[in-house]
Amino acid sequence: MKYLRIDEQTISDLAIFSSYGKASVYELYNQTITQGGGARLEALFRHPLADEGLINARTEVYAFFSRHEYHFPLDSATIGALTYYLENNDVRSQLTTGGGSMSQRVKDLVGADAGYIFVHDGVQACLRLFYRLEQFLKQVGPG
Repeated sequence: MKYLRIDEQTISDLAIFSSYGKASVYELYNQTITQGGGARLEALFRHPLADEGLINARTEVYAFFSRHEYHFPLDSATIGALTYYLENNDVRSQLTTGGGSMSQRVKDLVGADAGYIFVHDGVQACLRLFYRLEQFLKQVGPG
């Protein structure tokens, strides 16, 4: 993708982001509910598209959703739990199949509650995501 090169002075002159209590374009459009959504929106403003076709395609998507009263069905808590679950790579918090020694098995049993809760909450967040996305797509999609 081609992006326009935009410097900080131009961003400031166009009031893309607020400074010193002034209103900004970003604040006008920011209706995100998650940190990731806000970061993505900021990236879109910091790196505007340069390709006319891509700009028009993105504009059509925005126009479609502005003509309809669709509300994205996910909440910040679900996205947060899902993100935490999917980004976890700490082996200490992952469930294991059990160790060979009796002491390891006892440690696994004691620590399993926290691990179980972590996995349970992550899987539940995934299931909520899929269910709500299915409902949303039924509402938005044809037929």
